[in-house]
Amino acid sequence: MNKSLIYGLLFGTLLTLQHDGISIRKHSNYRNITYATRTAGITDLIRKAEMDEPEEFLVYLPDKNVWVNTTLESKNNKAVIDVALTDSLLRTNDRAELWHFHNDTDITISKERPLYWIVPSISDLNQLFYFKEINSQIKGGIANEYGSLTFWTDTNMKGYSGQSIGDLLYDEAVYLQFSFGDSKNLEETARNYRGIVWTEWVDR
Repeated sequence: MNKSLIYGLLFGTLLTLQHDGISIRKHSNYRNITYATRTAGITDLIRKAEMDEPEEFLVYLPDKNVWVNTTLESKNNKAVIDVALTDSLLRTNDRAELWHFHNDTDITISKERPLYWIVPSISDLNQLFYFKEINSQIKGGIANEYGSLTFWTDTNMKGYSGQSIGDLLYDEAVYLQFSFGDSKNLEETARNYRGIVWTEWVDR
């Protein structure tokens, strides 16, 4: 049977990825697509963070209960996202969440965790705003050994100019550079964090 047909039978509407000219060779690996609830998927990301596994990017499609691994390359606390695959997933689904996890690989050396380890970093915010132009129902998510934090933009942010958003992101990035030696203080800060995005902290 044709591999494309098998892929389509197994993963339904995800077959639309081919319509944008994306090869399914890499993504036909079953490990890259997982059927799981939102809670189960986040729990697995928290486990990976706790085990200091290399960072990964995933897209969760709530209407299908599907997790798609969109990582091109992963090395310790740095990962490269497959922009083309992510773009196609967002264009062919009404709702989506962009997830990744932060591990302790480099942080344990200094024993101080930066605030951006537990809340959106400047890269995370830039990514959210970039994909926001494709689909207005997008949330970002970060998992770590303490729990998870979901973040999304205010609907009013859509009307901001690129320069205005850039200025806001710069100010946010400066704030997120602060570090905390006490993990409890860090968790409390994450729970009460309110920046230019809306957030929801959930303990593990």
